[in-house]
Amino acid sequence: MYENFETNLIELRIAQAYVDLLQALDGDLNTRSVSLVRIEDHEIRMLVFSSTEGGDEPLFWIELFDHGTLASIDTSACHELADAVGVFAEFCSEAELLEAGRRHGEAPQS
Repeated sequence: MYENFETNLIELRIAQAYVDLLQALDGDLNTRSVSLVRIEDHEIRMLVFSSTEGGDEPLFWIELFDHGTLASIDTSACHELADAVGVFAEFCSEAELLEAGRRHGEAPQS
């Protein structure tokens, strides 16, 4: 039951972030982003790229960003809100592992 509750909270946060992105009026009109969660120096954020092209473009992207190196570590295209739940969980695990490695003095792996 706890796992279902956690999944529902993640889905709700993703849906709220998507609505926030759609309502964003400031910043670059071609790229908009909103933070989903920050885990020490790592941030998981949702990005939307405006496009004039049609076709099978993703609804949004999920990105794992490292504020220590100011670099994107990983991104994933999401065509539906439900796609983002698994990506979010994967990126949270990856961020926690990277932070644990950083605390123990291990060099990040690419």
